[in-house]
Amino acid sequence: MNNGGKQDMTGNGWFIGQPIDVVYGYVPNGICTAEEAAREAADDNLKTKFHEGEYMVKDMNGDGVIDPSDRRVLGHAEPTWTGSVNSSLTWKNFDFSFNIYTSQGSRVYSPFMAEFTDYSQRGMGRLKMDFYTPAGVRLLGDDGELYTTTEAHMGKYPFPTNGGNNKGCGSFWVNNSTGSQYFVNNCFTKVKNIILGYTFPKKWISPLGLSYLRLYVNFVNPFVITPYKGFDPEWADAAINTGAGGPASRSYQIGLSLKF
Repeated sequence: MNNGGKQDMTGNGWFIGQPIDVVYGYVPNGICTAEEAAREAADDNLKTKFHEGEYMVKDMNGDGVIDPSDRRVLGHAEPTWTGSVNSSLTWKNFDFSFNIYTSQGSRVYSPFMAEFTDYSQRGMGRLKMDFYTPAGVRLLGDDGELYTTTEAHMGKYPFPTNGGNNKGCGSFWVNNSTGSQYFVNNCFTKVKNIILGYTFPKKWISPLGLSYLRLYVNFVNPFVITPYKGFDPEWADAAINTGAGGPASRSYQIGLSLKF
């Protein structure tokens, strides 16, 4: 893009009229089915063809070739908006309070997802994903026995292979090193804490020499609602094993407050 002599700096991820920290890459277009692969193979106008089971991307300029000119701004790392709700309620001697925080509209590159959903690598554990599986594939069943699929399973992730045969495993992504499939929606809503307390009546505690006694339980980070599949959406862009942030811990606390 050229605007009055000013140009986008795609190498730095800087674009005129966009935030600094944007997500820039190919536009996903679902997973290629057997029917779509057959149509693409028969279309002589297409120079970039997709195979069954791999990620497809959109040909944004319609020239039949998927190349860097088809990349677009897909989002940005900074949230569009954030908000929080705090509330404190009392009823008789009981008290109840909570804090909810939400962050919406962000998309980041996730090293965690890149590491643990890449089935083109071998030798370490991976996340259990809902893969697209073609018909006629030999799989290991839950009972430990091999079986052959009779029809395609329409999963949300590409068919995992080693990527070397240019079929499956999102070979377009692998061969073009785009990494765009690892840019994830890390929006979330977190319940930061929930506190439930009870203050004992003075007539109960005065024989003990106390003027105030409150028993409470505190639930820290009990719930999170997010489409992100890693440990913690707040740290989705943190590098693995570098100590740069980490998942929030869930804890349960019981406490006493007292005065003599």
